[in-house]
Amino acid sequence: MRKILRLIASISFLQLMTSPFIQAQVKLEKVNEFRIASFETFDIVDYDPEKKNYLAYAPRVSGFEVVVIDEKGRVLSKKNLQGQGPEQFNSALNFLGFSGSENILVITPNELITYDNQLNYKGRKKLLVEDIFVTSRLTSAPIFYYPEDKQGKQVYAVAPSLTSVFMTVSSLENQFLVKFFDPDSNKQISFLPLKDRSIYGKLDKSVFPMYAPIVTIDRNKKTLYATATLDGEISVMDIPSGKVISTVKINHGKFGSFNKFPVSDRSLSSYSQYTLASMNQKLVSIEDGVFVLDYVREIEKEVFERNYQEDPKYHHFQDPKYHRMIFFDEKIQLSNDIPMPKNGKLMISLPGNRLLFKIVDPEVELDFIRYEVYKVVLNK
Repeated sequence: MRKILRLIASISFLQLMTSPFIQAQVKLEKVNEFRIASFETFDIVDYDPEKKNYLAYAPRVSGFEVVVIDEKGRVLSKKNLQGQGPEQFNSALNFLGFSGSENILVITPNELITYDNQLNYKGRKKLLVEDIFVTSRLTSAPIFYYPEDKQGKQVYAVAPSLTSVFMTVSSLENQFLVKFFDPDSNKQISFLPLKDRSIYGKLDKSVFPMYAPIVTIDRNKKTLYATATLDGEISVMDIPSGKVISTVKINHGKFGSFNKFPVSDRSLSSYSQYTLASMNQKLVSIEDGVFVLDYVREIEKEVFERNYQEDPKYHHFQDPKYHRMIFFDEKIQLSNDIPMPKNGKLMISLPGNRLLFKIVDPEVELDFIRYEVYKVVLNK
């Protein structure tokens, strides 16, 4: 691991010397790790800084198992929340996360359900959302903000990142990148019209299902960061006013999807029904206006075919070797491509400028799940 950290530090120094627009040296320093004793895998989606607990989930054949874990990896509570029972839900788990220090929140396409920190049911509320989106066996922490005129109330994002919200539209002209829903007024609020984005007009209709929003939020600063799977810029927006603070260009190290315009299903590399293209995957807000983009590089057909023949479940979107991180502040890109820690998948951010990675070694079967915590060090 020390060799990996030295390599990352060396890469960061080269970035500083060779990129005129980059104003910082970025390093990742491993500060902690923990293990969850389990033969089955869980993905951590949220963290409670007061109780210092993690919230994780796993799709099972018979539903969604949700787990509360402490910082040492010990399971505090575990329950299957999907089903036909009065305290369960029977639709998609769009969002899962902590809501304050006392509640756990589940958002389905049409309900907002509250549990306590032991996963005991507390209550539910119907959501009359205009645009109903259903995720497929994945979830993320709720993206919400507190309106200034409604103390204690929350307004929630309608669809999680990577949801194909434009799959059925014939044009992007009247579409928005981000939509929120106010449960009190039952009104939907739209931000960031697509016609204002640089990529608008460069996307063929055939890739509309691939063009999915990617959003994160800094609730302390009330700032939203938004891009899309096929996009070359990130919008930084002040939530209370709805005004765009800045638009930060993305200088991907290797983004083959933009080799030819317009971007279409014919211009993107593929193998049978699988896309081999490069795409943005995740935005994670850290602290003080710094955030990180996780994107996946394009994979060569020969490499994909070889990996696929060895493992029919293989896809490079799930392979850490093809993922890269780029760090930004609200004005400028701070780094070039930085590789993930070995076998690492970026999960969430933690207080103190830290990032949580799930470590998955496809070559070894273990009776535990391993997580590592890295501190992001910026030397401006």
